[in-house]
This record gives sequence, structure tokens and C-alpha cells, in this order.
Amino acid sequence: MTDWRKSKGFQVYRMRASSGALIYVGSSGQSLVRFQGHQSQSDWFGEVVTIEVEHFGSRLDAQIAEIEAILSEEPRENSLHPKAREMLAALKKRREAAPKTTTISELNRSVPDTEIRTEASGYNRRGKTQNEEGRP
Repeated sequence: MTDWRKSKGFQVYRMRASSGALIYVGSSGQSLVRFQGHQSQSDWFGEVVTIEVEHFGSRLDAQIAEIEAILSEEPRENSLHPKAREMLAALKKRREAAPKTTTISELNRSVPDTEIRTEASGYNRRGKTQNEEGRP
């Protein structure tokens, strides 16, 4: 299991009371540091018994998820900017306009198991060079 404290990327976290009530939703690229900030600056932090952490590949995706969660789940200690819904729409529009990236594993899953070769490494999808496959 991956230790979220060492993971890279961005997280959305939900802080809950012993009753399960949602106290606060936030997002950060350094959640542990952010939790320490809440602990020293928030009078409600002593009520927190559970912190749920969700991982995202980009800050933009985490921001969108955070605002959606605050709007739909209404955590007790969050306050939203009066134009939060407009901000959410603008963030979603920015995400749609962002260039799409594809990982090698996503590419491998989307293409049949034939002649896929990563040019940079010279290896095909099965991890063999052309010479090992009996090809010139």
C-alpha cells in the first residue's frame, strides 16, 4: 500500500469527527504540512478523528474535486467564495482546454499486443529488443 505522506501529486482530504460528520474539506500538494497548519490555526482541529485522502494527478483536478465536494457535502467549517460555482465552471473549462497526456501504460492498454516499441528504449511491449525477438 502506498504511503500517502510520501506520494507525489495533489490530494483532496476530508476531516471527520468521531460521529462521522464532515468537518472540513481541503486540497494540497503537501497535505501533511497543511494538516499541521490546521492543527496550529484551527480551533476545530481537536474534533478531527479521521482524515480521508484522495489522490489526483494534477492541482487542477484536485481543485475541481475540492470545490465540488464543498458544494455538495457542505462541511461544517468550510466557507466558499461567493462566486465558487463560477470559479468551478472556469476551472473545468481550463481542464477541458488543457493538452491531454497519455502514459505508456495507458497507451499499452489501448493498443493490441503487437509491435509496440518505445523508441527511446528500443524495447517492445513484452520487454524484448528486436534482436531478442529474432528480427533485424
